[in-house]
Amino acid sequence: MKNGKIIELVDAVKVYKNGVTALDHVSFSVEPGEFVFVVGESGAGKSTLIKLLTCEERVNSGVVFLDGYDLAKLPRRLVPFLRRRVGMIFQDFRLIEGKTVFENVAFAMEIIGTQPEKIKRRVPLVLSQVGLRTKMNMYTDELSGGEAQRLGIARAIVNNPSLILADEPTGNLDPSNGEAIMALLECVNQEGTTVIACTHDKSLVDRMTKRVVEFSNGKLIRDACHSTYSETFSCSDDPGRYSVKPGEIPDEFDDREQSAGNIAQNVQIRIPQVKEIEKYMLDSHKHRTNRRLGRQKYYDETCQQDSGEEY
Repeated sequence: MKNGKIIELVDAVKVYKNGVTALDHVSFSVEPGEFVFVVGESGAGKSTLIKLLTCEERVNSGVVFLDGYDLAKLPRRLVPFLRRRVGMIFQDFRLIEGKTVFENVAFAMEIIGTQPEKIKRRVPLVLSQVGLRTKMNMYTDELSGGEAQRLGIARAIVNNPSLILADEPTGNLDPSNGEAIMALLECVNQEGTTVIACTHDKSLVDRMTKRVVEFSNGKLIRDACHSTYSETFSCSDDPGRYSVKPGEIPDEFDDREQSAGNIAQNVQIRIPQVKEIEKYMLDSHKHRTNRRLGRQKYYDETCQQDSGEEY
């Protein structure tokens, strides 16, 4: 990683063909293990940020680093490898109709060539983490909105990504289900996975008091620690606050014995089936970390071999 950062934008500019400036000289970075809310009105640049990080779009100028790699120079044939390290959660769920809950999650593993035996072991474990193990033979149209989004989270984390990008994950949910989804993302984050959540949900941002990055008309206008939706305290007033080494958890969550239920109480949100989620999270943490490191080593070696290749 570049300077230990999982994400870094340096003077990034993105202008679409119609002349709209989506990002206007944006610079900020994210440390491994952070939970960051990205807020702003519609058209502020939040979705463009997501597209840049998944290589759907490229910057016109400036640079965007992900795990230390300049995405503008990444060969296109390596983009699928990059996306395997990123889990996506969408507002409209984007589940595969006609497939069961199990098959939707399994498909994310099948497309990267995972062996069937590993899929059979891994998928029920992940569905247990999000409270859907008893519904793995149901079809997507039989799920409620909250269940569909929990399925989206299961699909996002099944391949042990180092980064989760959530684009309005509670936008189509009622307040209670929205709280449960954010609680699940909180649990995933406590494993060491970086979470970037774009949202308009003021109440949840205010309750969780995470780092908040705010955009307006393509410009970064606020970067605030332990913040609310509209608070103006700047991260620059607390230098080094987010200097977290890979795999580490910030000081306020350093007590590894703290339960997911206590975490939920601290941020005033509720977690369904807390004991089951916590148990599977803790049991799978070591396995997830080892697999992540193995994939990173393979990806690094591949990129070194292709470092001089043009895309």
